[in-house]
Amino acid sequence: MNRRRIDDFFRTVFLGLLIFGAATSLYGQKSNAKQEKNNSVADAGVSAPEPVLSGLMLGHVTYREARLWIQTEGPAEVVWELWPETDSENRKKVAFTIGGIETENGRGMDFFTGILTATLLEPATRYNSRLLLNGAPVPDAEINFNTSPVWQFESVPPTIRLAMGSCTYINESGYDRPGKPYGSEYEIFDAILQKQPDAMFWLGDNTYLRDPDFTSKSGVYHRYAHTRATPEMQKLLRAVPNYAIWDDHDFGPNDADRSFVNKDYTLSAFRDFWANPGSGTEAMQGTMTRFSWVDLDLFLLDNRWYRSPNRAKTVTATILGQEQENWLIESLVTSKATFKLVLMGGQLLNTAQVWETYANIAPEERQRILDRIDREGIKGVVFVSGDRHH
Repeated sequence: MNRRRIDDFFRTVFLGLLIFGAATSLYGQKSNAKQEKNNSVADAGVSAPEPVLSGLMLGHVTYREARLWIQTEGPAEVVWELWPETDSENRKKVAFTIGGIETENGRGMDFFTGILTATLLEPATRYNSRLLLNGAPVPDAEINFNTSPVWQFESVPPTIRLAMGSCTYINESGYDRPGKPYGSEYEIFDAILQKQPDAMFWLGDNTYLRDPDFTSKSGVYHRYAHTRATPEMQKLLRAVPNYAIWDDHDFGPNDADRSFVNKDYTLSAFRDFWANPGSGTEAMQGTMTRFSWVDLDLFLLDNRWYRSPNRAKTVTATILGQEQENWLIESLVTSKATFKLVLMGGQLLNTAQVWETYANIAPEERQRILDRIDREGIKGVVFVSGDRHH
């Protein structure tokens, strides 16, 4: 590995590293206006309008597949139509029927989401696409993307630019803390998009659950939907593939650990609102996953599902847990990529024993992970952390 290529890689990564906060209350205003409109229509004895698109996001893209997350404002028949940019006659169609999300007691909620997966695409190809709801084209719902190039044994890996950020607080009047709300300056999403990244990585606290949200599945889903409806965010979500891990505020309350009683709700919402390549394994619950992208292997960790209770004095302190630690080390050992990016919601390498750094919560586990990487002789490992507020 020559020095120039390494320097270019880190310059690319850290130019794309953006830690951000954002705010809007438009979703609540939009939802209230929509409800009033539907009520007035119903009172007049007129059929309610066709469901419209309220969210759209490009997810995981590989050589031959692409995932698209959508949210509508009611049940709908959805068709995603794709074609190579240079061959508009060669079209594929992916159909999906969106119904309401169910609560634990089987009652439906007013959240309508789905993930469509386009298969058997051609590598190294620019695709255009459009969306149809109940047979009608959706305005401004065109999604354009590139499938991965086949470069192994043929050429050097292509240059890529990654954007990364964490801590997305979106204000909602009536649910924010007293005083000045946390969220502001959501034009940061436009700034990220202007950098023209090849992908966006959301490093946790991608939405901030409030106290009224924690106790019900509908409350959790409301918070996810409210955040996702931010107009400036939607432009970024549609433009590039998006990947996510979580941290305490999208997992549960502040500093939440594995004892959080409603973590099944938040895991369900994470899977319903993100289009990652996977979430958990056959042996492990949670959000961890791994995938490859050109000469990068990416390892997305879950630092909440197995984390030991914060105040426990007779429990071995852990953040990842033994099974996830072994999964990470074995995955790193088998990786053939030059660079191995390990993404975690909290700070692993920081040696300061403050707040929620690994060194402060589970220093022995942290040191064991670093020692195992060293003893295995694993090269090119880069840790990327969220949970920093700027």
